[in-house]
Amino acid sequence: MKNLVGFIKDQMDKIQVFVESVEDSKTPMIYFILTFLFAVTLRNFFDTITDTTVSLETRFSIGLHGVPILSFIENTLWYINLALILVIVLHFASRVRVDRILRLVLPGFLVLLTVSFVDFILSGGVGFDQSYMLPELHRDVLLRWVTFSIPYHGRGVTPGMITESMIVMIALFGYIYIKTRSIVRGLVFTYLAYTATFFWGAMPFALKSFLGLFGLEYLPTPLLSMSFMMLISLPLGILLYYLYNRDYFVTLLRDIPVFRVLHYELMFILGIFLGMNIFHKTFEITVDNLFQWFFTPIAVFFAGVCSLIVNNLHDYPIDEVSNVSRSTVTGAIPLTHYKQLAIVSFILAFLYSVVVSFVAAFLIIVGIGNYFLYSAPPFRLKRVPFFSKFFISLNSLLLVLVGYYYVTGTTDIPLIIFLFFLVGFTAFINFIDIKDYEGDKKAGILTIPTMLGLKKGKFLIGLFFLLGYIGMASLLKDIVFSIFMLIVGVSQFLLINRRNYDEKPVFALYLLSLVVFILYTTMYPLSFEGFTP
Repeated sequence: MKNLVGFIKDQMDKIQVFVESVEDSKTPMIYFILTFLFAVTLRNFFDTITDTTVSLETRFSIGLHGVPILSFIENTLWYINLALILVIVLHFASRVRVDRILRLVLPGFLVLLTVSFVDFILSGGVGFDQSYMLPELHRDVLLRWVTFSIPYHGRGVTPGMITESMIVMIALFGYIYIKTRSIVRGLVFTYLAYTATFFWGAMPFALKSFLGLFGLEYLPTPLLSMSFMMLISLPLGILLYYLYNRDYFVTLLRDIPVFRVLHYELMFILGIFLGMNIFHKTFEITVDNLFQWFFTPIAVFFAGVCSLIVNNLHDYPIDEVSNVSRSTVTGAIPLTHYKQLAIVSFILAFLYSVVVSFVAAFLIIVGIGNYFLYSAPPFRLKRVPFFSKFFISLNSLLLVLVGYYYVTGTTDIPLIIFLFFLVGFTAFINFIDIKDYEGDKKAGILTIPTMLGLKKGKFLIGLFFLLGYIGMASLLKDIVFSIFMLIVGVSQFLLINRRNYDEKPVFALYLLSLVVFILYTTMYPLSFEGFTP
């Protein structure tokens, strides 16, 4: 007995040495990510042999009911979310850093190949019918959870998948035990991991409930499932990043200019309501358009984060004077990691927009490009006084066009709206330069305040604001809303020209007036001379 205990202890020590060698590996994380993706790709390939409902031709060709290649993407997203879930569970179980756990979990997905080989052998080369837990077929889902999906009932969790799950659970228990030396903790978190994995396999039940919240019928398609998985990926990814480095996460949140983000989100909403007003359409949520109302604001947010990081990286001399709390000045986030965040944000902005509309993805990418031209060398157009704000105005218009397109199916917006943004908005958006006056002056950036002096610059920008609101008031047919816009215009002029200037109340009042205008479009029709929808 002592020999057996000694043997087991010796083997556990060897496993611990191996585990720590992988966790401490100096191999770049991208190699682990690629290993994971290629393991998933192999599983998708072998499924075409051992899954009786899937063939290579149907998975990678255009079919009658859409593009079955989406099934491959759907499967990959399912495994990505599963990896995130397992890493999060293991972190809470062991308190090991998530980047170390990722180095073990990602290549560990080679265990996926177990399913294909076991199913092929046990079925005599015929294969089994794999599937999620499906609402229309598996009404005993809770019983299957308790019984580990044993036995196999012809469709769903196959013998190969059961074998794979057992191998994974044993590995998870071993890892937790090695890190904590607690059998109870190992059993509890292993069962928690199994439960999370099982119910993630029952994802269609969650999708059906989610659609039910909007009164929509559950008619599953690969695109619908893929979109739902992308929605779930977001909070999982955010939580994982928070667990990776809380300080980085909090610093990045503090860097994000909330008022500017709200401005761009409201531009998208404005476009929706302008389209509804002009074309006399009602707002209707369908299975086909449901996720565009979630994903477009998400894409706008990540596009803003990407542009913010690019701007901050090149505004260091200015921020040393005007924005000393920014991470680029404090060094709270290493520059290498900060640049990586810009790349990740760009990719997420593209993915969350392209999945619902290529037009939206194109317009959002154009917006990111505009801000790059504005902020970064070789052009760094923010150095051009006044006219450089054309690019920020254009970005606002682009997001109006996205919302407008969703409602109308066209980007042919009335000329007066086009001109308002590219002329009027370009003028009064110069107020964003006031708070950076000292930094811009030191860095030699030509803006209205640095050219005319702070006092005269504030007066001129305040005048632009006032004229802009007068123009808005002249468009409105209701006297109450017109008076409101005039009062806001005068208030903005006074806020901009007060001695102790503060950008926050200016931005807050502007956003309030924008919300009021959006509400106006829901109550009164807008008319534009020479435009017939």
